[in-house]
Amino acid sequence: MSVAAGTLTERYRTTDSGNFSARTYGPSDHGSFGPHHVHDVNFQSGPRALSIHAYSPPLSGLTHYDRTRFGFVAREFIPEGLPRETGESPTELR
Repeated sequence: MSVAAGTLTERYRTTDSGNFSARTYGPSDHGSFGPHHVHDVNFQSGPRALSIHAYSPPLSGLTHYDRTRFGFVAREFIPEGLPRETGESPTELR
């Protein structure tokens, strides 16, 4: 992930899977992670933000998770190319 404009906050699962940590990315900040990294990237406030995400191999869709007291629990998988409902605001974590 690379931030081209604005500021984004990433909340992510720690290695023990039950706790969360957070970090903030500003313009020109970037981060990389492996296939087991589960995160939620949010815009908090300020100027509009723009981020670029590149995956290799390409993703076949997004897994949506719920945050619970047990950590992140997968709720649904949406294959690439399917439209999302208008107004929906899922927690998108990878």
